[in-house]
Formats: sequence, C-alpha cells, structure tokens
Amino acid sequence: MKLTQTILLTSLCLLFGAVSPASAVVTVFNVAWSGASLGNSAVATGQISIDTDLLPNPGSVGFQSPFSPIVTALSLTVSGATSGNGTFGLADFGGGWVWDTAGVTLNLATQLVGQGGWGSTSGSNGDFNLFSFGGSAPNGANFFTLQTDGGVGDQIELTSFAAAVPEPSRALLGVLGTLGLLLRRRRSC
Repeated sequence: MKLTQTILLTSLCLLFGAVSPASAVVTVFNVAWSGASLGNSAVATGQISIDTDLLPNPGSVGFQSPFSPIVTALSLTVSGATSGNGTFGLADFGGGWVWDTAGVTLNLATQLVGQGGWGSTSGSNGDFNLFSFGGSAPNGANFFTLQTDGGVGDQIELTSFAAAVPEPSRALLGVLGTLGLLLRRRRSC
C-alpha cells in the first residue's frame, strides 16, 4: 500500500471512530442560575464537564465528593449578587455535588431543564446542586437552588443546563487538512 493510501485510511479511521484512544466521554455543559423569580438580580453562569459514561442517567449521585471522576472540570461566575460575586472552580466546591434524575432518563444532548419536570424547585423531579460548605462560593440551598456567598447571600435557581456546542476537534481538523493535502498532491501529479 502506498504511503498516501495509508495516511488516507488512517485519517478516515480517526474521523469515523474506527481507531480511537480509550478515554472518557466528557461532555461540557453550559449552566445558568438566576435570581429573577426570587426578586434579586444575581446570576451565575458557567460550564461543567461531566464524564457522561459514569453519570447515572436515570439515577442519582448524592453528595459526591470529591467530584472526580464524574465531574472533571467546573467554572462558575456569579454576578449581580449583593454578596459573593466572583468566579469559582472545582476546588471551591469541597462539599461536592448532588445529581438526581428522579427516575427520568434525560436526553443529555438537549436542554435538560424541563425534561420530565427536571429542574423544578418543588423537589419532586430530582435535583442538581453544588456545595461549598465554607468560603464565598455558592452553596446548595434547595432543589436546583444555590445561595451566593457560601449560603448567606442571594438565592438563585437553575435556569439552563445544556450541552455546549462542540468546536471542531483537532483530530477532525487534522484529518481534513491531511485529506486536502493529499487531494492537492494528487492534482499536481
């Protein structure tokens, strides 16, 4: 087999997943909380990276701490609060986290809030919460509700939990670049 054919075959295998390294399936989710329905102007936005192969769906994880291996990264920025504004990372939530689908299988590829009632602060449709137990990072206050400034500030409710739109992967860009070079080389011969 010619070198160009070998490169082309390897590139296609990488592109279509026939050859892939053994790794976790990590999905990045955009998350948002708002205090608007609770009478305040506090908001929190950020991203949470979750190994969706390990995430129970349907199912629950109660007070998992440390976050790993299911939650691999977390960044949350609070603004507009009377206290506790700032950006917080995984290390700021030493109390861990709670995930509960209340028996509903969530479609992780679409907006999670609202699926089967998930995201309702009534508590009858599961929960998602973060716990700082100290410091100024938000702390879980109720179902799907955080309270800024370590649990003494404004309350904010989960309003969005959706998979981030993925950017083209480096592997895909590499494959497309290789294919382009091979096609160009073939035309010039």
